[in-house]
Amino acid sequence: MGMRGRGRIVALCVAATVGSAASAVPARADGVSVPGCAPSAHQGGEWRAYGNDLLNTRSQPAEKTITPQNVGSLVMGRRFTAPQAQPGAGGFHNTPVIADGCMYLATNTGWVFALNADTGDLLWRTHLAGNAASLIGGVITGSVSVGNGLVYVGVSKTNEPYLAALDQQSGRLRWKVVVDETPNSLLVSSPVLYDDSDGPLVFQGFMGSEGTATPRGGYTIHDAVTGEIVAKDYTIADEDYAAGYRGASIWSTAAVDPDTNYIYVGTGNPASKKIEHRHANALLMIDGDRDRGTFGRIVNAFKGNPDQYFPGLHRQPVCDEFGDRIAVVWSQACLQLDLDFGASPNIFTDHLGRKLVGALQKSGVYYALFADNMQLAWSTVVGGPGVPLNSSSTAVAGGRVFVPAQPPSQLWALQVGDGRYDWVQPIADVVHYQSVSEANGVVYTVDLFGNLLGFDAVTGLPVLRRPVSLDVGSFKTDGGNSSGIAIARNALYVVVSDSVLVYKLP
Repeated sequence: MGMRGRGRIVALCVAATVGSAASAVPARADGVSVPGCAPSAHQGGEWRAYGNDLLNTRSQPAEKTITPQNVGSLVMGRRFTAPQAQPGAGGFHNTPVIADGCMYLATNTGWVFALNADTGDLLWRTHLAGNAASLIGGVITGSVSVGNGLVYVGVSKTNEPYLAALDQQSGRLRWKVVVDETPNSLLVSSPVLYDDSDGPLVFQGFMGSEGTATPRGGYTIHDAVTGEIVAKDYTIADEDYAAGYRGASIWSTAAVDPDTNYIYVGTGNPASKKIEHRHANALLMIDGDRDRGTFGRIVNAFKGNPDQYFPGLHRQPVCDEFGDRIAVVWSQACLQLDLDFGASPNIFTDHLGRKLVGALQKSGVYYALFADNMQLAWSTVVGGPGVPLNSSSTAVAGGRVFVPAQPPSQLWALQVGDGRYDWVQPIADVVHYQSVSEANGVVYTVDLFGNLLGFDAVTGLPVLRRPVSLDVGSFKTDGGNSSGIAIARNALYVVVSDSVLVYKLP
């Protein structure tokens, strides 16, 4: 497992303030009008899920007003601070969701807020009970996803992590479904809402606590209306788990190809101290279409760098003798480096029209694979291997992949066709967990010190550096957070610590 959302470790277990699960509600089309929120239609678009779209491009094609030339003129329109709305609400480790004129936020202590996306007025707040083991970051780490009149939320609760659906208008709990009951199972990734020919579905990955004896990754696919689990599998098969293989957790958010309904998601480190499963430190291809006989199963996989970075380094006497004894979470004697695929994958098309799946591994390598067969198209080194490195989600736009990497800490632009370096610029915050977003030729991220950064997507030249603390009125850092920026309604929705600031042109 990686260092996603590592700043504050929360272990709260308090009663939910919402009622028990209710019967399912009818599916409702996107683009509804929610009382109390802004008009749903807007020329600047929406940001309905973690990566904005199923491809996880983290780009906003509807934004046409903010440019590399005028981005420096942005002004803060308003801000929302979680503890002011709800004492003890904690902070944000994810990307805001902007849907149907509302802004939906989830905190690391289990609070979900709905606000008017234009005015910031609070519509409702709901608490979902959970807890989180060390290194996880909170009760809710992933973003919510919105559709069918529901707000889908993945909640970490040790031994019984669950997917919840809240009514989009009232915040009332409509249903919740436990996704796994393996001892010490947890949930940190965002739910992904997509459609197949039989109706809407939700994909949800889960993980195991790697400091225990039972860590095991897996996933569920739910009927999006009722919450019923229609498919479930583990990344490590039963016979391999019995043989001692562990880990391969899913703690990043999946991407879905809407043309084929194949789901792509990365996995975590082996967790076993001496052996590594083929599905650990890997990218998986999962069948997400109910019309196929392989629905819900892993149909292909690509193995990245092993946990020792180079194959075979663990085959030495010190690993055999001390591998299980010289270990905290990962085995130092076996040279384990914790090389998860912690960043969420992207799906994109190259200059020849070939569909590729790309993802950054914590080894510091960005891989691009052919989406149909998971064979390597190209790979590019952008950083070095290490426990706290290279787990920030990337963005794709204009024929480039924008990749934050360490050490030291820099933002790369890679050509989608062959992975060639286009440009690189320093971020200069040493360790960087925050994701990247792009719109209209500007690439955005927030650094460790709470600075909003913008780069020209074509040239790489810095076009924006804004200390968010000056707008908040107190010093805010974003260390340890895997927060992100949503771009919608001709505005930036920027998360820093426990605050969301909205920036627009004057």
